[in-house]
Amino acid sequence: MSKFRTLVGTGFLAAGLLATPAAASVSLDFQVAFNPTNDTHVILRATTDHYRPSPADLQRAAVVCHRPEEMAVVFYLAHYTRVPVEEIVARRNHGESWSALFAFYHVQTERLYPEVSDEVGPPYGKAKGHGKHKGKSSRKPKPMSDNEIVELVGLQLASSYYHVDPMQVIDSRRNGISYVSIHGGLYREQHPVKMQRVKATPGEGDDVVALGQPGKTKGKGKHGGSN
Repeated sequence: MSKFRTLVGTGFLAAGLLATPAAASVSLDFQVAFNPTNDTHVILRATTDHYRPSPADLQRAAVVCHRPEEMAVVFYLAHYTRVPVEEIVARRNHGESWSALFAFYHVQTERLYPEVSDEVGPPYGKAKGHGKHKGKSSRKPKPMSDNEIVELVGLQLASSYYHVDPMQVIDSRRNGISYVSIHGGLYREQHPVKMQRVKATPGEGDDVVALGQPGKTKGKGKHGGSN
């Protein structure tokens, strides 16, 4: 692993494989003006509150994430393995999947499963062959797909950050509600947002804007920094 970190510091960085923050796939404008009615702002703020990455690591992660839900995967991996976010980002830029990274860093995928009955079924239960096998079977656990990893990390973040039953989040997901919308709903449920109507452009209707920034969610700071 140390050999790869040397490569990160020379080859990858010299080749410019780490894109600049301006090329980020995930916008970080929530840092400038947090809008509690913007679900994307809410999930990104929850992610940063939960894992507390440095500003530089937040920008690095945004480069390799195509949707807000993936940001938590970067910081979960960094937190669990103690590998620098910079190294994870470099490997992602080099084409490695989340599944490959979890395997490379020997992350035990059973850690991702919520404390719910296995009967809940995939991807939340262990019925798909990802968990530990009982008996003397020599079969290896089936590797998780990238989507399953994003799904389970997202479940951990939402249930832990807002202190809700994982089954509540699972039920929302099975009803077709995205993690972005789940975060928005849970945040505003715990922190009602006061709304005010302000006059829009002359001749048009009123605009509705959020007043102030509600207090911080009680789940903040669950994990320490991610290096």
